[in-house]
Amino acid sequence: MTRIPASGNVAWKDVWPTAAELMSGARLVIQGPLLLRNPLTPYEANQLLQRRLKNRDANFLSVMRDAVYAQATSPIRRLLELTGCQLGDIEQLVHQHGIEGTLRILYRDGVYLTLDEFRGRVPIVRGGSSFESSPELLKNPLVRQQFRRSTGGSRGTSLSAELDLALERHRQSIHLLALDARGRHARRIALWKSYDAGMSGLLIRALSAVSCDRWFCTTLPTGDRIPPRYVWSSRVLRLVGLLGGVQIPRPEPATLNDPDPIVDWMFQTLCNGETPHLDTTTSAATKVCQAALRRGVDLRGAEFMVGGEPFTATRRQALVSTGATVVSHYGATESPSMGMGCLAPQEPDEVHHPHDWSAIIQPDALGPARGLPPDALLITTLSPHARLVLVNTSLGDYAKMTQRACGCPLEALGWHTHLHTIRSFEKLTAAGATFHDADIVRVLDEVLPSRYGGGPTHYQLVESESEEGNPRVTLLVDPAVGYVDEQSVANTFLEEIGQGVSGHHLMALTWRDGDVLRVERRTPFATPAGKILHLHAARSPRTS
Repeated sequence: MTRIPASGNVAWKDVWPTAAELMSGARLVIQGPLLLRNPLTPYEANQLLQRRLKNRDANFLSVMRDAVYAQATSPIRRLLELTGCQLGDIEQLVHQHGIEGTLRILYRDGVYLTLDEFRGRVPIVRGGSSFESSPELLKNPLVRQQFRRSTGGSRGTSLSAELDLALERHRQSIHLLALDARGRHARRIALWKSYDAGMSGLLIRALSAVSCDRWFCTTLPTGDRIPPRYVWSSRVLRLVGLLGGVQIPRPEPATLNDPDPIVDWMFQTLCNGETPHLDTTTSAATKVCQAALRRGVDLRGAEFMVGGEPFTATRRQALVSTGATVVSHYGATESPSMGMGCLAPQEPDEVHHPHDWSAIIQPDALGPARGLPPDALLITTLSPHARLVLVNTSLGDYAKMTQRACGCPLEALGWHTHLHTIRSFEKLTAAGATFHDADIVRVLDEVLPSRYGGGPTHYQLVESESEEGNPRVTLLVDPAVGYVDEQSVANTFLEEIGQGVSGHHLMALTWRDGDVLRVERRTPFATPAGKILHLHAARSPRTS
């Protein structure tokens, strides 16, 4: 559903539901209650998992047959045709080399999509052929849209995504098994997310036996009049819950600048002898823990499940310092549930990859880099119900991928592949100087808080340009940090960012000499999905 901006005037033509969304709502009312009356149990979730593991090869071949080779407009089909690879060849390769072995062979032959190709920013060029791709062309034609939401906008542009309840029941089985692995005890679950993400999250969780008790909304409009889209979508969702015998909570406003309602709920739940479990973004959870520490509230026994942003050691420490436990998960709207938090991690963001759900390979040692880092994650769809059909597709992330025996309950499910140090390889480029996401994260999350105070979410880079069109990067420092010498902060940032890979020192000097970097005291920007990204892209003053 179209989001209302976090600030600024609302265009009312953008907040009325479209005809397609009305049709989706009608299908949801008709089909949703039946699934809600039969909520998924941990036993049934395990049965679904075992079925997916057993039929993994067959599911992959089904996707290739029905959603790739049967679709004349599929960019993946075009890539395969350029290699001369037919469906029978894919079947033979899978029989001989398995899915991952097949994907490695296809990658060497040029069957892959970079992030820019996937997004349609650049055409696909292989040999003498050139053609276009986009998320629209990669939509699974077999999916029946029953609910629409938007992506979180971590890559800058928010995309529309359709939810299929049959798919979401399978996906929820993964989250239910991960939650069950943390122990079966009296648990109260709450979401703290934007309106779009909250709506879909409530619906998806209602498909299991552990539905949500509270919904705290980061983007709920306030004032005398709430836009019709919000009113009617909430009513439809609650109606579906009522017909299915599930109570869907109403949205409660809780902004990132005022997380006290979350702290109060968690503390009261603990006082009642129950476990509060909050599902939210990494930066939002950090805000909760900062507020709890400021108020002297002990959250020992509380649980967090976080995702959507880099989960660094600094941010993990901010959460566990309150006494709470935290696990991260990894996924994207384009390819959800790619990693569930390890319960015996060696790294802060270590997750188990559910290889029954998707396949992941990396370009390392597979031939030419093709513009991708060697540890980039190339995702392939295995579910016939997936909303997008991805084959060796980069979503802009890289990670360390290992096989190890950790001994946690998720390993017993058969998930032996671990991912950690998950970062974006998106870049910040200004005045001819380019810095990678990982270097920015280190300075903003570790160096500046340790030297000037504050913590994660208190520092952010904003990329923009001046009225004259000159590149500008603004380093935001939250006023909550207290007094700082702004020039000292700027110098420290440039000194530390200049210690990265070879050439960073000269690039930092370029920024210094070109007066590219400014320091501003203000609260960092949050996305509509409630994420405080390390790098925020602002619009040009000339076009805003």
